[in-house]
Amino acid sequence: MNRLVHGRVMPRFSLDGKVFLLGVLFALLFALLTQLLHMGGLQKSSFGVFLLAGSLLAGLALFVWFIHRYVTRRISRMARIVTRLAAGDDGSTLVPVLCDDEIGALASTFNQLLVRNRQMTRGLEELVDLKSRELFRANEALLLAAQVFDNVLEAIVITDREGVILQANPAFETVTGFRVDEALGRRANLLKSDRHPPEFYQQMWQQLTTVGSWRGEIWNRRKDGEIYPAMLTIVSVRNAEGEITHYIGTQEDISLNKLNEERIRHLAFHDPLTGLANRVLFADRIMTSIQRGKRESRQLALIVLDLDGFKAVNDTYGHAAGDQLLVEIARRLQGVLRAEDTVARFGGDEFTALLPEIDVPGDAETVAQKILATVSEPVAIAGHQVQVSASVGISIYPVHGEDYQTLFAAADAAMYQAKLAGKAAARLAAG
Repeated sequence: MNRLVHGRVMPRFSLDGKVFLLGVLFALLFALLTQLLHMGGLQKSSFGVFLLAGSLLAGLALFVWFIHRYVTRRISRMARIVTRLAAGDDGSTLVPVLCDDEIGALASTFNQLLVRNRQMTRGLEELVDLKSRELFRANEALLLAAQVFDNVLEAIVITDREGVILQANPAFETVTGFRVDEALGRRANLLKSDRHPPEFYQQMWQQLTTVGSWRGEIWNRRKDGEIYPAMLTIVSVRNAEGEITHYIGTQEDISLNKLNEERIRHLAFHDPLTGLANRVLFADRIMTSIQRGKRESRQLALIVLDLDGFKAVNDTYGHAAGDQLLVEIARRLQGVLRAEDTVARFGGDEFTALLPEIDVPGDAETVAQKILATVSEPVAIAGHQVQVSASVGISIYPVHGEDYQTLFAAADAAMYQAKLAGKAAARLAAG
């Protein structure tokens, strides 16, 4: 049977068969030539010898040509391709399959290997390219994460499952005062302030174990011993089996936030000029004192006072001088009252005082006289000595009322009576 190779019909004839056939033909030719020479009586003549020698040379040349064409040249082609492959060739050049013999089969198989090798190489190149891009993106993500870790303002700590610090960022040193190298290997509780009860930490670790995260305010201790408030977030990291392997904690120093909150809270309950309690705080404290007075059957006093002559100071020396006078009066009022008493400014030149514990109404009248005396002392303002006085009204719980509004109305009315009577005086509410 024949076989189609490179578009040509090739006889299915092996290389061994070709060599054997060539040898048989050469032998037959040599025998025929010898017989012809013998028949012509020329086998011993010079011509006969020359003819035999020429035949041998021609046969040898034919054999060499045959070996070159069908063996060495084809093997050389494969050798050159193999050499190029070893030098980095992509294997796109195939070996010509000239005949359907052993070398042709070898060339065909070699070409199949080249094609498969090229396909595998191309697949590997695509895979390497894909993995390289993935590795590049992963490396970029790691670099970005490292930059965030190093530059974020919040302190970040990574611990093992036992709470031993494995890694911390530069902000950790800024917030806590501990250098990163001296914190590594130590437990995270080196920041513990002892301001929280054990139950606080038990609840924290229980939530970390069950929920996987915890967030809240905590009081920590810096390296120098200073206690500071922080907003702390802790998350647990689990492996593929669901076991906790690490904890990541981030904390932000919220001292400034707390300070601002305290300032806002103070402004909400205090007079911004004098720092005294304002109307809201005063009302809360007197209602609390009334409730306590009811439980313990105790008396309390509410004092209302209004400055005499304050408008003249404002008109003569200006509002700045008036404010300075109010601040000084507030300081003096605090000086004559007890720590448990409350003095407040309701606005303008109107002040109030709460005496939450008195034995008899005369105790409140004694305090009122002290108030009159301290207010009437001269005040140095803008190089001038100014002097004002006060009109004071007093009401007693439960004599003049059992609620804040009634007590305040009674004291306010008594204050106006003192003002109408000539000022610089104190009056106890009627009743």
